[in-house]
Amino acid sequence: SLTANPTATGWQYSESIASGGGPLLRAIPANLRDEPAAWVERAWRLALGRAPSAEEREESLTLLKTLSPEKPETALPQLCLALMNLQEFCYAD
Repeated sequence: SLTANPTATGWQYSESIASGGGPLLRAIPANLRDEPAAWVERAWRLALGRAPSAEEREESLTLLKTLSPEKPETALPQLCLALMNLQEFCYAD
């Protein structure tokens, strides 16, 4: 017989994921909102428990600038959502 664990995939369809990583976004303090590098650092530490590598940091900053060149803070929810969709986030070691 097949067994299913609805909690294993249920989070993928949760409201917090659908809202663009809302809980992760809200955990980034407002006093960091003017510093994209600080957003990236904080988001990675919160989501994955580690700092981003130099390449990951650069890719994250590029994502913010590409999605919203004039106001990168508006792309922050997409970065949070991307981090929450990483396999590293899904499967803690």
